[in-house]
Amino acid sequence: MRKVRLVDLPSEGVPLSLEEPATWLAEFFPPGDELRELLTGPVRFEGKVERIDTTLVLHGDVSASLRPVCHRCLEPFDLKIHESIFFRLVHRAEDADRMDLEEDAMSYSGEYLDLLEVLGEIVSLATPATLVCTEDCKGLCPTCGINRNHEHCACDEPVRGPLAAKLEAMLHRRKDEVS
Repeated sequence: MRKVRLVDLPSEGVPLSLEEPATWLAEFFPPGDELRELLTGPVRFEGKVERIDTTLVLHGDVSASLRPVCHRCLEPFDLKIHESIFFRLVHRAEDADRMDLEEDAMSYSGEYLDLLEVLGEIVSLATPATLVCTEDCKGLCPTCGINRNHEHCACDEPVRGPLAAKLEAMLHRRKDEVS
């Protein structure tokens, strides 16, 4: 069920289960958007939408699989997104002022709630701005371009100025103080 008719929504709510193929991103993200090309499997949502007066509450779990390229080593890697969501969906015309104050609220208009729009926002927000294959990725050598995760190169380390040495000394002192 991609769209939920809000007018007919019972007070106890409606359970929602949605699985959309990777091609659904073509509907949500504009051409040229990196996320449009990264999705490798279906986007899944399991949850519920409930009505409390004029406010809808949407909660559940979103999952997706992406295959981005690491920003450090330029190798593709698999990224799984699993997000639990809880949003108040407030009708734009009725509570527009309140929306500015609440960060767990999203607005809607009309008779239908389009789950693809909501899930597209969730996938977009859950995708890290800096995509790295692992936290300790060593990246590429700036001199020869070799992937430092797989091979060691003989290039000289970049020359560090006196400020870098002082910063490094400060970091070591701070680590010693914390330990």
